[in-house]
Amino acid sequence: MSAVEKANGGGPPLCATCRWWFDLDGEQGECRRHPPIVVPIFAEAMSSWPITHDDEWCGEWQPVGRPVLVSGGDDAA
Repeated sequence: MSAVEKANGGGPPLCATCRWWFDLDGEQGECRRHPPIVVPIFAEAMSSWPITHDDEWCGEWQPVGRPVLVSGGDDAA
């Protein structure tokens, strides 16, 4: 069993079990790993996070509950 599977309680690293995934309807959700992207709609634009299915996966999976590391910039001098 891989370290990722151990962190996920033995299961595969799917969107439904990722800390970055926001469930919309039980099957689809938004991947909020990165900022929303701009999507042109006719003459206007809107922003949106990528929509994924609960059984998809990517290389950015992290277990739910893992602390978020935030860069503090250069003020730690």
